[in-house]
Amino acid sequence: MKIAKVWAMLLVPAVILGAYAITVVALWALDSTFNVAPPHVSANVKSPAFHRALAEIPAAPRPTKIEFDSAVFEHTSHWERVEGRRDGRYHGSSLRSFYGGALARVAFTGAGIRLYGIVGEGGGVGAVSIDGHPASNANFYAPQKATHRRVFESASLVRGRHVMVVEVALSAAPRDHRRFVNIDGIEVDR
Repeated sequence: MKIAKVWAMLLVPAVILGAYAITVVALWALDSTFNVAPPHVSANVKSPAFHRALAEIPAAPRPTKIEFDSAVFEHTSHWERVEGRRDGRYHGSSLRSFYGGALARVAFTGAGIRLYGIVGEGGGVGAVSIDGHPASNANFYAPQKATHRRVFESASLVRGRHVMVVEVALSAAPRDHRRFVNIDGIEVDR
């Protein structure tokens, strides 16, 4: 009985290993079959007409501004994702918190950035910094609720990689009266 168990223990891995080997060989054979150029065509030689045709195609204009929704933000705890809204939020979502000290961070490449959010009577203040240097505050308060409103715009930056952090301002108010920082997107100048 022990010999049968040993054979069973050896047979199962052998079958699995064999199936794996057959799969690898089959994939290699298919890959080499479809990735080979026909013998009469050289993949490296292009006609002069081909290069002239490429030179005549104008380059696509590079977008000067790119928008992203709140999902690009990394954040500490105490943030809540709001999704599926049809009230004008960018892509129907936002990221909000009323906990003082809660951080939301986004890395971007460009020469400037604008922060958009939901403003209203329950809006608070977010302290914004770029590359570790305080920039200014983003004010999320307004007498009436409005979505996708610009609450912060950076000064011109050296084109490159930057990090913007939004920190919910501390509040001594009881939890029921704290004010929200509610982010729904950014716009980056390329």
